[in-house]
This record gives sequence, structure tokens and C-alpha cells, in this order.
Amino acid sequence: MTATDQDPAAMAQTLEQSGEYRVLRRLPLREHFSTPTEFAKVGILFDIETTGLDTAADEVVELGMVKFSYHPRYRRGRP
Repeated sequence: MTATDQDPAAMAQTLEQSGEYRVLRRLPLREHFSTPTEFAKVGILFDIETTGLDTAADEVVELGMVKFSYHPRYRRGRP
């Protein structure tokens, strides 16, 4: 069986078993959220991808941002 015949989960497992790779998996979408209240706050999560760690020589190649709400007791609300 070739890699193209496998499903993505099997391919990820094959890569990880080699010891040469670490495969990140997508988080499942959340279906239920707490109800927003007047105390809800809004936050933004930033993810910055760069070509390296040297701020003088390397460049930003991708920005990711997700807006979310949260409550005083840190329960996440709706995105």
C-alpha cells in the first residue's frame, strides 16, 4: 500500500513512527459555547510564522489571528 492509498490519520501515524517527524493535528471544531454576558471580554490570539529567529535577517511569512470572547472565570465564549 502506498502513502497515497492511506487516509491522513494513517499517513500521520506512519510519519511519527519513523522518529523523523512530529505531526500536528487540527483541533476539533467546538459546537457548544457558554452564553455571553455583559462581563464578557474580547481577545485576539496571534500566530506569527517566520523564516527564522533572527529579527535582523529573517522575515514574517504568515500571520494568523482568531478573535474570541472570554469570561472573568476564563471560560471561552464564541469565536
